[in-house]
Amino acid sequence: MKINKCISIILIILFSSCSISNIYSDLSKNTNSKSANIIIEKTVDTYGGLQNWKKVKNASATITDNWPTLHWRLFANPWKNQTTQLNFDWQPNSNNARIEILTGKNKGKKYGMQNWETYYIEDSTLVFKKNKELKFHLPTIEYFFEFPFRIQESNKLHYGGNKEINGKWYEAILMSWDTFEPQKKVDQYLIYVNPETHLIDYLEFTVRDQAKFTYATVHFEDFKKIGIFIFPHKITAYFQNKVPGKTIGHQMKIDTFLLDNPHPNNYFIPNSSVTGTK
Repeated sequence: MKINKCISIILIILFSSCSISNIYSDLSKNTNSKSANIIIEKTVDTYGGLQNWKKVKNASATITDNWPTLHWRLFANPWKNQTTQLNFDWQPNSNNARIEILTGKNKGKKYGMQNWETYYIEDSTLVFKKNKELKFHLPTIEYFFEFPFRIQESNKLHYGGNKEINGKWYEAILMSWDTFEPQKKVDQYLIYVNPETHLIDYLEFTVRDQAKFTYATVHFEDFKKIGIFIFPHKITAYFQNKVPGKTIGHQMKIDTFLLDNPHPNNYFIPNSSVTGTK
């Protein structure tokens, strides 16, 4: 058995007895009358506006993807190398995406997902093959970029008060669906909005797709204008860490970011007859 498989099994065993994670603690009991919706509306407008984002047909980012910590690299890195440069193309709000590996031993390999079905392209041949890692990572990368525009998909927002992180004060917003109590298949999000910039600097969230006990913190930095929109160009994930995070599990640095590139009609849905489920 390969060492990465052994370590993965050990990690699963260590965490399997843990109870379901709850990142809200007492924040949901905050009775401050300040409106979470007003804060989020301002934030979404600052990023470029939801209605404007809905008009975008596709987006593309060249990413340097780094997994510096050994156990997280073995447990969660879909590309296996510590550092990989890749090109990520996607259709907003669709979960249709494609990736091409640009460096390392897997250079030139192309993967994708359409309608929740994963595939790879080899020698110009399209092959649909189920791949759990791709099915998780492709929509996750998209969600990180689109997160400000996806917040209002939830039906539970609550103002959780102020929190100091690394010497700065943030406004905490709780986000979930139907209830703020922990749910086995529904994630919790804790959004930290910078009141000076109206941008999201930190995000805490559970990862129910992986396991009931998992959670992470993401730090968004290096914000840049792309047309009328603002996107972070450095995204750092700290697994099983609360804000501000200690041990880096995964870090993406965005080298280029483009909107509405010309693509063939079947680029994101190469075979419309194939459809999967989440």
